[in-house]
Amino acid sequence: MTTDDKPHLYVTADSAQHAHRLAKEQRTDEAMEHVDAIDRLAAAIRNAVGAAQEETRPAALRRVLTPGEYNRAWHALEGAAGDPDADPSTMLAAVLRALDIQANERP
Repeated sequence: MTTDDKPHLYVTADSAQHAHRLAKEQRTDEAMEHVDAIDRLAAAIRNAVGAAQEETRPAALRRVLTPGEYNRAWHALEGAAGDPDADPSTMLAAVLRALDIQANERP
């Protein structure tokens, strides 16, 4: 694949060159705007590649619940669903406890 097939390379190279020129002219705020734009572009590309990798990851690498884990999770959901105060986080917490999985803190 040539750089003609990769327009993002031109955008990044032009922005980097322009940022360098602005920095040499002591116009650092403007230069940093270009640096930030490059960072955002790189993050978007990283996210797109990561999503594509996740989609193509072989199913064999994904963990499958054992029959016992499935049974415990099912019963945890059944029990939490009967709780009148149950919300999605209560139900998720019940399932994770049943599977002995520690969840991250809620955002």
